[in-house]
Amino acid sequence: MLRTLLRRLALALVRLYYPKRTIEGAERLPADGPTLLAANHPNGLLDPLVLRLAVGRPVRFLAKSTFFGNPLGRLAMRAFGCIPVYRSVDVPAAAGADPGSTEANECARNARNEATFALCRRALAEGAWLALFPEGTSHSDPQLRP
Repeated sequence: MLRTLLRRLALALVRLYYPKRTIEGAERLPADGPTLLAANHPNGLLDPLVLRLAVGRPVRFLAKSTFFGNPLGRLAMRAFGCIPVYRSVDVPAAAGADPGSTEANECARNARNEATFALCRRALAEGAWLALFPEGTSHSDPQLRP
């Protein structure tokens, strides 16, 4: 119930701030079935909300795992059905491994991301829309980042 309240409040506030949202090429969006959206990411946590409102349907987002690291972040991420992605800079070393071991970090990240990809495949099989921001970070630069 708290997740629903948080989701509705966040979306209502974005509707107030952005009363008109337009998608160029909206006719190319499928009416139903699984869809994968990729977008640039200039406004941090606001981008997913605007995208969800613009397409007019629920969209699940891939989000960096650190957003799930505290109770409030976890609540917000779960309210929107977000799926954690484990970046190499965010994954601690595996238990018992040398903390500086690049190999241990890579193994831990790969194992966690395999679970992430399984969740993505299941969501798409259920007809969900998934969105990701390939740049992996928000920024204010006028061009895309690698």
